[in-house]
Amino acid sequence: MEDGKETALWVYGDNLREYLERGGAEGFLGFPTNKETPYTADVTQTKGVCQAFSGSSAKARIHNHPSLGSIATWGAIGSLYTDMGGANSWLGVPTKAEWEDNDEVTILAEFENGQIAYNKSTAETIAYTLKSQNGSTDENSSGRNAGSYSGSNNSDDIAGDADQIFQELYEFFEYFESPLGLNGRLPLLNPNLFISIQPNII
Repeated sequence: MEDGKETALWVYGDNLREYLERGGAEGFLGFPTNKETPYTADVTQTKGVCQAFSGSSAKARIHNHPSLGSIATWGAIGSLYTDMGGANSWLGVPTKAEWEDNDEVTILAEFENGQIAYNKSTAETIAYTLKSQNGSTDENSSGRNAGSYSGSNNSDDIAGDADQIFQELYEFFEYFESPLGLNGRLPLLNPNLFISIQPNII
């Protein structure tokens, strides 16, 4: 029971398994703050039970998925997920607890309709969908912009995707290999902005 509380709240079944795997009351999740509560996700209509915990400023949660079992959300990812509405957001219910990407910088958590990514270097947290309009899964960086939701105030400063940046840099350096460059224009990193060159004007 949490210090100062008069009522003990219990964790049961597969929620208990997940709770103990995450360190119990001394781990990421902290103490339970309510009983298991039934939910029906607004978008996906998935049904299960959810329980709230004191960790991550009381935004840590465990959702029980009917076929995948109980999955916890906590930290920056869990906080953003809860702020978005949790299971009632467009993300739906968690389907995979957070893990570290191969780049050793990005922490990811997976949901029915997308992912949430936390960048350890910038402390930025972004939710994005992996499904394109035709229903196929889009795992390239452009798919991360569709339906995105950021926990940072600096989302407008994020650069375009990597392919676009490399293409722009390629065109920039290609200019120096030709006397006139790209039709006499010097491209900037913003492809919509150009500086015109007048070779004969001193």
